[in-house]
Amino acid sequence: MNTNDYFLLFSPIILGLGSAAFIDKKKIPKVNSAYDPPAWVFGLVWPILYLLLGYSAYLIGQNKSKNALTFFFVHLFFLLIWWPIFVYYPNPFYSSITLFILACSAVYLCYLYSKINMVAAYCLTPYILWLFFATFLSSKTKVKN
Repeated sequence: MNTNDYFLLFSPIILGLGSAAFIDKKKIPKVNSAYDPPAWVFGLVWPILYLLLGYSAYLIGQNKSKNALTFFFVHLFFLLIWWPIFVYYPNPFYSSITLFILACSAVYLCYLYSKINMVAAYCLTPYILWLFFATFLSSKTKVKN
């Protein structure tokens, strides 16, 4: 493995967990719905999803697909800015819309990956499902707050 391979593999987890470290956990809106999982679930799920994102990007990088990797990094950027929108922007409706757009772009990313490497596309499936679930939870935040 070369440096680019390591970068593709670990950039989602480093950037994702790194960005979460700057968020004031006390400011995270409370959903308090019947569907809201315990807080520890988020700490377990997100690192796994970031690793799957990285592994899928690594697989795509092996095929040297610049278009798919460019879209991956654009998608990763929007994933990273969702956190501040959700936590610090006063209207959770916008974070729900942002999450929905993020989930739809993940579906498109999966489509791009499926043309190149099906394993990479399958690795995105749990991430896509989680994004749609997070969209649902975020929409409940709007109702509750």
